Amino acid sequence: MVNIIQKVKNKELKLDIIAIISNKINPEAFHKAEDFNISVIYLGSKSEEFEQRLGEFIYEKQIELIILAGFMKILSKEFVRKFPKKIVNIHPSYLPEFPGLNAQKKAWESQAEKTGVTVHYVDEGVDTGKIIYQERFKIDRKLNFDTFTQKLLEFEHIIYIKALKKMLNF
Repeated sequence: MVNIIQKVKNKELKLDIIAIISNKINPEAFHKAEDFNISVIYLGSKSEEFEQRLGEFIYEKQIELIILAGFMKILSKEFVRKFPKKIVNIHPSYLPEFPGLNAQKKAWESQAEKTGVTVHYVDEGVDTGKIIYQERFKIDRKLNFDTFTQKLLEFEHIIYIKALKKMLNF
């Protein structure tokens, strides 16, 4: 999230960030967003309440793109159907390899030589939406798992920006 905000502030991405929204009461993301003078909104923790309020916010503000960054909740099929090709997610694997939670651990434990990062539209499945952009990432087996996940996160930051630029023709 911070990486995206910084790229917008530096005019490397042409987006208007309306707000940072969460289903958690006081996430770290809110404090980081406030450092950039970006509005933060808590919409409730219960899925149904959260999705109803989020949908109302999207319609009211005429939001064109919802960028998930650090959002670890699966949105309902009903919600996703209302916003086709408007919700974008990043996943720490080269989909369709290692979908779902713990993709980094699955890649590491599989002894795969490479994994990757995928940016995709959110659809009714889990990590099954149309791929916008993805790149491979070589797994350096000399590293320990924690260092590997940190390197993969750094790669995610780069890939998300590339994908957003591609989407925005920037």
